[in-house]
Amino acid sequence: MLKESKNISGFTLLEILIALAISTLILAAVFGVFNNSQLSYLIQEDVAAMQQDVRVAKIWIERDMRMAGAGLKDYPDLTTLGPDGKSPFTFKNGGGVNGTDELIIRYVMPNPKPCGDPPAGAGGAIPCDSLPLLSLSDKFLPTKAAVAEVKQDLNFPPFDVWYKKNCYCRDEVYTHPQPDYEVLITSPDGSRSDVVVVTQVLPGPPGQNMSTLQNHPLDGQMNKIFNEYPEGSTISFLSLLPIEVIRYFIDSDGVLRREDLGNGGGAQPIAENIEDLQFAFGLDTDDDGIVDDWLGDDSADSFDGDGDISDADKDLIRAVRINILGRTKMPRKQLGQSKRPKLEDHNMATASDYFRRRLSSVTVELRNIN
Repeated sequence: MLKESKNISGFTLLEILIALAISTLILAAVFGVFNNSQLSYLIQEDVAAMQQDVRVAKIWIERDMRMAGAGLKDYPDLTTLGPDGKSPFTFKNGGGVNGTDELIIRYVMPNPKPCGDPPAGAGGAIPCDSLPLLSLSDKFLPTKAAVAEVKQDLNFPPFDVWYKKNCYCRDEVYTHPQPDYEVLITSPDGSRSDVVVVTQVLPGPPGQNMSTLQNHPLDGQMNKIFNEYPEGSTISFLSLLPIEVIRYFIDSDGVLRREDLGNGGGAQPIAENIEDLQFAFGLDTDDDGIVDDWLGDDSADSFDGDGDISDADKDLIRAVRINILGRTKMPRKQLGQSKRPKLEDHNMATASDYFRRRLSSVTVELRNIN
C-alpha cells in the first residue's frame, strides 16, 4: 500500500534574511522620521516656553515700571525712610549675575480707603483716616515733655472725634482714652516728619483750648518728641499707604525674580531661563519734555561706585528701556551656534554655544516722576 505524499511549503533561510533586511530598512526610515519629528517637537516646545518666559517677564517689569514714582512726591519726608526712601529707582548697573542689571522700583499704590473696611467687633468705630487734622499750639512745653498742647478744642465737633469715638485702621480697632495709635507730625514747611505714638488724648476745659496729646514711651517707639516741633506743625493719624519697594534681578539659575522688599514678601520667581536683563534710562537734559540722552546704553556712561544713577540724573529720567533676553532651556546643535548678543552696555559673549535666544525690548514713558 502506497503512502499519500504531503505538499510541505515554507520560506527558505535566504528569503527570511531578505525579508528581515527589508523590514529593517523600513523600520529605520520610520524611526528616523519619528525621531526627527520628536526632536523638532521638543525644540519647538523649548522655543515656545522661552518666548512665554520672556513675555511674562516683560509684563511684570513693565507694569511696575509704569508705577515708578507714583505718590512719592507728596509723601512725607519721614526720618525712617533713608536716603533712597523716596527715589523712584535704585539701580545696580552690571552688578547682578554675569553682568546683568538689577533695579529697585518704588511707588505708592493708590487706595481710596487707606484704613480698609471695618474689622469684626469695630462697633461704632470710624475709620482713623477720617480724624481731623490737629496742629501744635504756640504754648511751648519742655522739649522732652510727654504732653503737647494743640490749638483745637477737642470738646467740640469736628475735633471731638479724636477722643469721643474709637477708630479702626487695617483690621485694628483703637479705643479711647488711651488709643496707642501712630500719628504723623510734620513741620509747617514739610522739611521734617516723624511717626509718634499717641498714648492718651486729653481734652481740656470746654472753651479754653487746652487739649493735649500724650506721648509716653511705648514698645520701643520714639517718644517725647512732639515739643521738638515748632508751632503750627500738623498732626494726623498715620493713614499713609506703604511704599512698594520692588527689586528685579536674575539669580544664579537664570530665574528672573521679583522681590518685595517693602512687605517682606520674598523673592518670587517670575520667569525661567532669562540670560540677560539690561536697562537704559532716557534723560531730558534741556527740560523740553523730549528724551535727548540715554544712560546705560554705552560702557562710557558714568555711575557711582554701586552702579547707581546720580541723584541729578534721576531727576531727569523720563523713560526707561527694558531689555529681556531669554534662551532655550537646552542647547540644540541642530540650531547652529550663536553668542549672547551685545545688549545696552553689556558686551557680547566671547564664546559661542547652541542655545536659541529671544530678545524683548520695550520703552516705557514715565508719567509719575515728572
